[in-house]
Amino acid sequence: MSDRAKSHDQVKRVIELVAIPLAILILVPLFLLVAAAVLISDGRPLLYRGARVGKGERIFMQFKFRTMIRAEVDENGRRLTDEQRISAFGRVLRKTSLDELPQLFNVLFGHMSLIGPRPLPVAYLERYSVTERRRHEVRPGLTGLAQSCGRNGLPWTERFALDVEYVDSATLRTDLRILVQTARIVVLGRDVSAPGYATAPEFLGVTATSTQYVPAHSSSAPPATIAAALRARLPMELQPCLTADLQMNSSHAAQARNQVGVLGGHHDLALGQALTAPDSTLPVH
Repeated sequence: MSDRAKSHDQVKRVIELVAIPLAILILVPLFLLVAAAVLISDGRPLLYRGARVGKGERIFMQFKFRTMIRAEVDENGRRLTDEQRISAFGRVLRKTSLDELPQLFNVLFGHMSLIGPRPLPVAYLERYSVTERRRHEVRPGLTGLAQSCGRNGLPWTERFALDVEYVDSATLRTDLRILVQTARIVVLGRDVSAPGYATAPEFLGVTATSTQYVPAHSSSAPPATIAAALRARLPMELQPCLTADLQMNSSHAAQARNQVGVLGGHHDLALGQALTAPDSTLPVH
């Protein structure tokens, strides 16, 4: 991580340590209301805990309000899909992103940040390309550049491209614009899930390509080309800001590219596999 990126992360952390406790206090009535509604509509447990990959490929437990029923098979013994298991109230929580409220505690504990690449399952670790694994150079976020551009409506390749661009070019100005755009998307209820899926299709590795995907800061893709490719996906509000950041920080990005390698974390991967092993006592999400 460059000195610029470290400074950005430190300033952002100070802001979070001030803002998040206040936000939790203000939102206590909403927390209680959602928890009561989950209890009445779907029973216990109230929370879902899932193993996710954080900064440096360390594993942490992500918290969410539960949105799925406990049953995994129907009355005929057929296995239910995640889409079929989402409860009626769970759909409301997901559409409004209220199921994500408990992740404010993940931010408070330092597992996550307000802004950053969204945390993904441990099983995906071995499927990333070297470039895609760079998304773990920063803390994962409640929302991120990819989410502000289309949430679960974006293909994986484009999501990961935007994640790595955020790692290389994030500023507090970019963070603010991402927050504003995310709020707009949530209010409009757009791209909550990919068609036919509870959230998005499982990431199986680089098995397909996107005509709009450019590997982040690759030797064959200069910053101007990357910026042009991203402009095809970014909402209008974010285009000027990110393009400026890419141009300003191209030297930092080149330095990061020269230093990139397969990140460590084999012991963390083993821990993550243990955490995600089938266990009937773990709550469903």
